[in-house]
Parts: sequence; C-alpha cells; structure tokens
Amino acid sequence: MNMSQEKPETLEVPFSGYSMWPTFAPQQKLTFLLFTQPKPLSDFNESEFQEGDILLSYENKEWVAHRLLIHKNKKILKGDSSLVYNDNNNTLIFAKCLNSQSKLYTQTITNLSKQLISAHLLQRKFIRLKQYFISWVK
Repeated sequence: MNMSQEKPETLEVPFSGYSMWPTFAPQQKLTFLLFTQPKPLSDFNESEFQEGDILLSYENKEWVAHRLLIHKNKKILKGDSSLVYNDNNNTLIFAKCLNSQSKLYTQTITNLSKQLISAHLLQRKFIRLKQYFISWVK
C-alpha cells in the first residue's frame, strides 16, 4: 500500500512595490503556500489563518500580498505602509505567505495598521462633518 502524501505546493516570487515595507523590500523573495483552490476571504475561519498573516489575492489585475487584520469583526487586507485597505470579503485568497517574522513584530505591525484604519475612518468622518458645516454656513 502506498501511503505517500501529497506535498503542499509552494510558490516563490520576488516582491515588488512598497506597500508591505518595512516587512518586505522590493525584490525580496517571498514563499507562498498555495491553497488547493482559491476562495473568498469571508469563507476562511480562524483555524486556517489568523490576524497578522500575509495573504495573496488578485486585485485590479495584480497579485497583492497584504496583511490580514480584523477590525470591528470584519476581515481586512492592508499593506503595512499603506493607508488604504481592502474590506471586500469576496476577495479571492490564493495563498498564505510563509516568510516569517517574529511574533512581537507581527503583533506590533498589526496593531499599528489597525490604528491607522481607525484614524483614517475618523478623518473621513471629520471631513464629512466639515463639509456639512461649510454647506450649512453658506
């Protein structure tokens, strides 16, 4: 009886861009564990990956490696140095990054990213409130 198990498939690619800086620098080689089949972010549960993991998705005709954050019970993908984030839970996830960072580093970057999201949302509310008052004064 052949008890050989299928080895998980990995993919190594050079990273480009600065959205994940300082975690990853341009041209740094990243290794991803490919999922057998891509599925929407909303379909994954906590046993498959956890907050702080870096996931590979395909957005706007580009492969994107961003960190998973959970903000107000919603799954979000965000670059470590980016102010914008993807909160579309239908985004297809293809792989998980295997390049490891220390647990402390991951927790720190995750917490900073969540604070940036909160500040960004607060700033948007402030701008809307300012526009309301300006229109009211006119």
